[in-house]
Amino acid sequence: IENADKITVTTFDNKKHNAKLVGTAKNLDIAVIKIEDLNKSSLKKLSLANSDAAEVGDWVLALGAPFELPQTLTMGVVSAVKRSSDVLGINGPNSFIQTDAPINPGNSGGPLVNLDGQVLGMNTAIYSKNGTSVGIGFAIPSNTIRMVADSIISNGKFSQAYLGVEMYDVSKINPAGLKDMKIDPDVTGGLIMRVLPHSPAANAGMKALDVIQFVNGVSVKTPSEIQAQIMLKKPGQSIKIGVLRDKKLVTLTAVLDKSPATSDNDDEKNQQQKQDSLKSDFGVVLTEKGGKIVISQVAPNSFAASLGLSKNDILLKVNSVQIKSLKDAEKELIKAKKAESVVIIVERDGAQRVIYWGN
Repeated sequence: IENADKITVTTFDNKKHNAKLVGTAKNLDIAVIKIEDLNKSSLKKLSLANSDAAEVGDWVLALGAPFELPQTLTMGVVSAVKRSSDVLGINGPNSFIQTDAPINPGNSGGPLVNLDGQVLGMNTAIYSKNGTSVGIGFAIPSNTIRMVADSIISNGKFSQAYLGVEMYDVSKINPAGLKDMKIDPDVTGGLIMRVLPHSPAANAGMKALDVIQFVNGVSVKTPSEIQAQIMLKKPGQSIKIGVLRDKKLVTLTAVLDKSPATSDNDDEKNQQQKQDSLKSDFGVVLTEKGGKIVISQVAPNSFAASLGLSKNDILLKVNSVQIKSLKDAEKELIKAKKAESVVIIVERDGAQRVIYWGN
């Protein structure tokens, strides 16, 4: 329904009804609409199941209109639960119920129903090389639907909880990078690359290089699992975050906030970057200000730009070496470009941030 000028709902008796959009949660692929001219007594309402109680092997039914064939029902079982979005290559923090009930184009938005007649999820995606069902389909869990719908109906929009960290999957860091960060190779979780200033994470005392491993006692192994746990909370809610810091587990308390509006400031800064020829082979021009080594320019398409370094970043460490002078910075940056992995710690907007690259 994105960008739709008109929304029409066709019911089982082939009657068409006008509907209006109440609100959306675009990153979760969920929208709430209101049917305006419907006799409520003509339809039976289905209740939402508790999707957290779903187990592998539970029988389910998928309903929809595959290939424009209305009122089609297919049957299968729950193949997996809490299938993370990053595994599927889908953007957003959602996790999914996997099923082998045949789901094809036209099933999206239709319910996945358990044998008690309750909606367990909403069919949303398939894994397929030819665009048709191969027995690997995915549904958004009903508990996620309930949370989003309640927020939209009450507020006209989805108020998503916000922690304020940028993360990287520890399991994707090569051994050399883990060694530089002093992280054991068997560690899993979300490595904090940056803590946003004045965010709930900053107020809770989280730091760059912390590894998030638990949210309210629930073990989390990837950034998407962490996002899924945060997503299920409400702004203003207090949560316990278990982080690995200096090889010790530390429990911190964070009070979640509403997700802030997206800013285009970074894009504007990138567009304004000068195209001057830069002196450093690494792709940056460095200056010393008040005893700190500051990046004054970043060359477009340079190695430094590919790492994500930005103008006004303050260099703190390069591959575990503390930067105290321009000479230190130039020496270590040149060495880093030739290394198997690069770990740079900078200060940006008053907060430390980790820049990582590995072959």
